[in-house]
Amino acid sequence: MKILTVVHRFLPRHHTGAELYSYRLAQRLALEHDVTVFAADDDLMRRNYSREITDVDGLRVITVQNHRKYANFAHSYADPSMEKLFARVLQVEQPDIVHFQHLLHHSLNYGAIAQSFGVPSVMTLHEYWLLCARNGQLFDADENRCDGPGLEKCSSCMSRFMWGRSNVDVWMLRGILGVKKLTGMNLKATARKLRLRRLSDTTFVPAESQIEKMKKGLLLREASVRDLLESVDCLIAPSRFLRDRFLEFGVDADCIVHSDYGTEMRDFRNLTKTPHGDGPLRIGFLGSMQPVKGVHVLLEALGHLESDSFEAELYGDIEAKPEYVQKLGDSFGQSVRLKGKAPAKDIPRILSSLDVLVVPSIWWENSPLVIHEAFAAGVPVVCSDVGGMSELIEHGKSGFHFKAGSAIDLAACLSQLSGNRKILAEFRSGIPILKDMKTDAAFHDQLFEAILSHYEELEQSAIDDEENDVLQWIADHPDP
Repeated sequence: MKILTVVHRFLPRHHTGAELYSYRLAQRLALEHDVTVFAADDDLMRRNYSREITDVDGLRVITVQNHRKYANFAHSYADPSMEKLFARVLQVEQPDIVHFQHLLHHSLNYGAIAQSFGVPSVMTLHEYWLLCARNGQLFDADENRCDGPGLEKCSSCMSRFMWGRSNVDVWMLRGILGVKKLTGMNLKATARKLRLRRLSDTTFVPAESQIEKMKKGLLLREASVRDLLESVDCLIAPSRFLRDRFLEFGVDADCIVHSDYGTEMRDFRNLTKTPHGDGPLRIGFLGSMQPVKGVHVLLEALGHLESDSFEAELYGDIEAKPEYVQKLGDSFGQSVRLKGKAPAKDIPRILSSLDVLVVPSIWWENSPLVIHEAFAAGVPVVCSDVGGMSELIEHGKSGFHFKAGSAIDLAACLSQLSGNRKILAEFRSGIPILKDMKTDAAFHDQLFEAILSHYEELEQSAIDDEENDVLQWIADHPDP
């Protein structure tokens, strides 16, 4: 089977959840099938829409640079240049099936394009980008969780969101990259302050004309989303929470299956477990250093604990949101260490050294890979009680839930673990059995085969109908 995987970003430059999962699944499927990856990237030192074919650990990867210099809002979700390149990839690669992992920086019209080539497609939903044009996190301009799309609130929110870049933005960012390369000085935080000044001003009120224009744009975007959902043969939701959001949006229950992510267990074999003694509680955080991940909630919670009762290590890219990290600076006490971004190969070792992992996200997370990885390393998890996170952790059995955004509630959970280590032992024994990546790949293999068989049946039925029509015509028109 020839499989084309489409994803918004890919290794080696990008290592967050959807990219890592896409990579691991593609690797597993490539053991039995011919897999090609079609990915977007954002290297401003390369020509916009330039294409490159590389090998990433045995995977053939076609990468297209998309600098997001969109002519209008519609191009931010349906980029015509990317559509032409995708059609060309279909024409050249001739896949049997397309697996859409993420269409950000691509186009919502890919489903229809694949359909026009007679190629079936499957889509995995990693978050809410189809429902929320603001980074797909259902997190509004005032940094509050959003219950779901609505024309009035979305048009106001999106009128304060930069959905594309201007030429000035690109020139400025290129200059920053050049300065960093020559001097090592990172001016990203300063540049973001300049670029986001209007958006960070909560007193800014978009003009009525801007909001009305955005309403029309969002109506067209929703129509494109619904067309995509109609054109894709099957949707996969890693969490029940995510599946429910799309059912509320109107997706047919028969068209969307729940199947959680697989975990690459071989990375966690033969781990040397660090003994869990009676010393300070070893607390860890691994994730993006940005507001929606709730790092500030964790730091505030740690401030309520006795400093000698814990040791906390926080791993994350400090350059992604440098202004946020700067604001957090005063919250780092003597028992808290900011370690920077952790290489993927070191994550099993880092997790195995912890007593507990904290996932304090304040947005509706889907099914965070870091929770799967913590469980694979035998580490209990304390997480916010929203989204798909709480599905993974059984409260009081494999970890704790705490009220999202509540530092007091989180501190109480951590204090309980610090004061009673028997609870940690009970939690470790309560960690559920995980689905491994081999099983996950087998599920996708069976799903793809079932869809292809259905297409073959439809094709054969069409041929039979045509033959019957010919025979009937001959019967109706005997020779004179």
